[in-house]
Amino acid sequence: SAADRCDEYPEFIFTRGEAWVYQQVERLDPALFERVRGLVARGQWHITGGQYIQPDTNIPTEMGWRRQFRHGRRYFRERFGVEPTVAYNVDSFGHPATLPDILASEGFTGYVFHRPNQRQVPLPATTFRWRGPGGGEVLAFRITPVYVTRSDDLYGQIMIALDAADPALGHTMCFYGVGNHGGGPTKGNIEYILANRHAFPGVELRFSTPQAFFDAIREKRDQLPVVTEELQHTF
Repeated sequence: SAADRCDEYPEFIFTRGEAWVYQQVERLDPALFERVRGLVARGQWHITGGQYIQPDTNIPTEMGWRRQFRHGRRYFRERFGVEPTVAYNVDSFGHPATLPDILASEGFTGYVFHRPNQRQVPLPATTFRWRGPGGGEVLAFRITPVYVTRSDDLYGQIMIALDAADPALGHTMCFYGVGNHGGGPTKGNIEYILANRHAFPGVELRFSTPQAFFDAIREKRDQLPVVTEELQHTF
């Protein structure tokens, strides 16, 4: 379905991480895998995360974390010629304070997560600099309000994302699509964005990627608040 959406809507960009998922497609449906390779090459399919699978983020050892990146990025490099520098755990249930040190030492510059939400762990901003006890630092983004949408009308999702953003940055991310239990952006989602790209005052809606977002705000990193705590708890 995601590949079909890319072919139907040339401006649409699909984002997906986790090497294990790609490995299963490569094994079970080689023709679809080659189709995805072509979409990656033409810039419509964005590989993010660089991990083997989205893990529990608290139980693994440091070496367990490093093996996630070692095996995941090697696979993406060998099969697609890409090496993600944005880590991506949109549904992991909390994140240890030491994670920025590991991420930075592995060459990651950005981190995207959703849990815990603002009610569970208040943070000074949706976008911030997350610094570990060893001094390692990444730009971090907490997805607001969630990473899924329940209807093709994205007005509410977009407005909540805009309200949570810092206007001085000039950019934010809004996640959309069926998401949680199978399925990505719908035709209705995509057509809503195309029809309303200039409908929000002072805002342009763009199909984009986490990497593009972090690239766009990097020059303003000194304006961002610094967070040094662990991101706990969710449940």
